[in-house]
Amino acid sequence: MSAVADLIGLANSDRIESSSAWEWRMAIYVDVSSAVHAKAGIGRYAGSLAQALILRDPERFALFYNRTGSSLPPEGLESVPART
Repeated sequence: MSAVADLIGLANSDRIESSSAWEWRMAIYVDVSSAVHAKAGIGRYAGSLAQALILRDPERFALFYNRTGSSLPPEGLESVPART
């Protein structure tokens, strides 16, 4: 797999067969940087949105955030796959 495909999540995608043709089920990354670095306002919103999306389709979504030495994913999302 190419570096570009890996970057956009194709490495984590699943090839599924539909009734008419093959489809790619690409991972969708939710940017939760504001939830990781700011715990108020937009940060809480981003964390809540990510939780709601992941609860709806756990195999489809993953997290993306800028990791620093002490940054952790939002509470409740620690087990979700992430790119940092």
